[in-house]
Amino acid sequence: MYSQEPFRYFRNSLGIIALIITLVSSLLFQATAAGNAVSLSQYPIAYKKYHVHYDLNADSTYSESGEIVITVLTEQGIQNAKRMAFGIPNVPNDKTKRDVEILKAYTLKKNGEHINAFLLDQGESAQPNNSDNNAIQFVSFQGVEVGDSLIVSYKALQREPELANGIFINHFFPKYVEYDDATISLTAPSSLHLRIETTEIEKGKSTEANHIQQMVWNFQNKVPAPYQPKQSKALLSSPKIHISSFKDHAAEMDAFRKHIMKFSPPLVSQRPRTKTDGTLPLDDKAMNEGVPKSYHRPVSDWQ
Repeated sequence: MYSQEPFRYFRNSLGIIALIITLVSSLLFQATAAGNAVSLSQYPIAYKKYHVHYDLNADSTYSESGEIVITVLTEQGIQNAKRMAFGIPNVPNDKTKRDVEILKAYTLKKNGEHINAFLLDQGESAQPNNSDNNAIQFVSFQGVEVGDSLIVSYKALQREPELANGIFINHFFPKYVEYDDATISLTAPSSLHLRIETTEIEKGKSTEANHIQQMVWNFQNKVPAPYQPKQSKALLSSPKIHISSFKDHAAEMDAFRKHIMKFSPPLVSQRPRTKTDGTLPLDDKAMNEGVPKSYHRPVSDWQ
């Protein structure tokens, strides 16, 4: 679903790197499902159920749980089912501590048969996995045919903030992917200020009790648009939920800037200080202007 090719020309742009990190972390789960498809008009899989819940803490750590049901639609989907990633961090960073556990994973055949999936790194049944400090889990589904369902349940514990002093979570829903029942929810202390921004998604339902705030968003896309590879621009304009504890967009981008300098210092340090025409490289300008424009500045629906 996601290709890095359109972004290769921007490797020296700090702002584009920030955008790539955001997109990759938010979309890697669907990207592993897309595989190497090159001429599809139909996305290889459909999400019959996509439920993800976040329990946020005041110190910017959180726990995450997911219940996912995928239907395989094409032969490409069968190939993709051999390797799927779950528990992807929102901001890639090998310096933070994140544990992902697969609670259950199996193929549900059309005749009702269950075939257990396997974890690729341990080569053992994913029922369950108790290994320590796994930032991502890769699952291989067995005996998959077109029309079968892939059942997954996982939980993740983010034991350190992904970005310094703040929470940053994105969920994208590309228009060419079918979502029959998508629900994103969160709970957090009432004292934790959250900036919620949405694009083409209805305002979430908000409740508060016993000093705990709760938000729930529901989304459906039962008639997806035709799928074509390398639709990077389409990803940027996809329906989206953005959850942040940073006070404003500028503070968020400042945290990203510092994160990028730690995450890939060789790439940043080697970028040219001036371009061939004598102008400055697209760094702070992209961070403060280019990235917000790429986000299409969705309207905040909850302060």
